[in-house]
Amino acid sequence: MRTINNLLQAVQKTDLPFLIQNSLQDAAPVYTDELRAQMLSGAMADGSQIGVYSRSYARKREARGLQAEYVDGYFTGDMQRGLFLDVRDDEMVTGSQVPYQAEFEGRYGPGSFVLGGDNLQAFIKEVEQNLQLGLQDALKPI
Repeated sequence: MRTINNLLQAVQKTDLPFLIQNSLQDAAPVYTDELRAQMLSGAMADGSQIGVYSRSYARKREARGLQAEYVDGYFTGDMQRGLFLDVRDDEMVTGSQVPYQAEFEGRYGPGSFVLGGDNLQAFIKEVEQNLQLGLQDALKPI
């Protein structure tokens, strides 16, 4: 049985910034899955539409059997396969590893690579679960 002093000592020894960073990084696959789903639905973080395709590009997409009603960032699938979340000491960086990411963001805005709404809530839930497991592990009796 743990005493309150033992528990307090365990809490003091817990590296919370490290635990939080690991919880975020471990949830990165959920972030990219949710971002992929959000982008494919044509939504930005604030719920607005990413944009609409030009008439000529929409025809090109339709010829390939792709939807052409709204921008979803999908043509070859490279952008969605390249999605990432990089958790750093003091920031999280998200985007896609495709060479045309800057052009996409320039045209449609940086919010196209940021989670919002239910997609963000799913990521937060995963981070919370990871954090809870990490704390339980850190505070286990020795």
